Amino acid sequence: MKKGAIYARYSSDKQNQETIKTQMEKCREFCDRQDILVCETFVDEARTGTTEGGREEYARMLDMAERGFFDTIVAYKYDRIGRSFVEAVRSIGELERFYNVAVYSATEPSEPLVRNILLSVAENFSRQLSARMHDTMTSNAGEGFHNGGAPPYGYVAVKTPSGRTDRKGNPIMHVRFEVDPEQAPIVRRIYREYGDGLSMAQIAHRLNVDAVVSPGKGTWDLGAVRYILFNEAYRGWRVWNKTKKVRKPDGKKTFRFRPRSEWVITKEAHPAIVDDNLWNAAEEAQRRKERHRQNGGGSRDGLLPLLADRAGQVRGLREELPGPHHQEQRNVKELRVLSLRVPRPARVRRLHQRQPHPPGTA
Repeated sequence: MKKGAIYARYSSDKQNQETIKTQMEKCREFCDRQDILVCETFVDEARTGTTEGGREEYARMLDMAERGFFDTIVAYKYDRIGRSFVEAVRSIGELERFYNVAVYSATEPSEPLVRNILLSVAENFSRQLSARMHDTMTSNAGEGFHNGGAPPYGYVAVKTPSGRTDRKGNPIMHVRFEVDPEQAPIVRRIYREYGDGLSMAQIAHRLNVDAVVSPGKGTWDLGAVRYILFNEAYRGWRVWNKTKKVRKPDGKKTFRFRPRSEWVITKEAHPAIVDDNLWNAAEEAQRRKERHRQNGGGSRDGLLPLLADRAGQVRGLREELPGPHHQEQRNVKELRVLSLRVPRPARVRRLHQRQPHPPGTA
């Protein structure tokens, strides 16, 4: 009797435990017919199949297969192994050739040619489905609706009927933003203080001193303040298609900005928290800071300024602390400057000595 393992996966919230139950039942029926003893089961829940990255159970299955715990793997369909044609073919080939582990589908033929055709069809279907979903979400954004995720700090999500129903007759709900009366004044305060010339670090410090609850229910930091500043949602705009999701070779997700020409911008999509005067004042403050930085007046907002003379001698490393007084920090370890690289004075002098002297100055 062969020793086997069952692998099941559902890839989104629209699928559920019933999907896993059906997959497991079909796989067990197949194993019974083929006289395969099921030694282990692996289930990845709410994982996409486009790559193996991030699927913990799938990775555990490969590790056990390599160590010889079983000689057969059964999945409901081959696209459960991975809907990426290249990824699935590579994984199946590796299992069969190097580890002598056979891979079967409980519902599809096992001939290699047919299997490859089915995987190719599944990959194409996945791409078409993604394109259709993207088109639908673009249309929703154009009408001012939210496409998912938590609302920005200062807003609450409110569901409204779209006037349409799904295949089962249930009403399709759209999501719009409404102003949170408790958080909206905090957003305006951040814009007002930034427009008045305060840095992001100073704003975060003042919010923490006043015990204002942050978006993450913790303390305010540069990231939290930066997230709010220049977020078009606070103008009442809905901006969609600003980024695209890309998967790296290791399966992890990352995001890339799209050209502005591809953005879908809907003005007056929801009530604005920040009016034009506050928005423009903050933008002008940012331009002033950028000009100041370009003119050698300091680093970007939130970074530690480094002052060095022409020979590279470091004159001081300081952090401007928020509040009415500024304090020089002498302990670099406390500042946790982990990635700041300072040229060594001796090296700077050598480089300076190599520079050719201007005519007549030797």
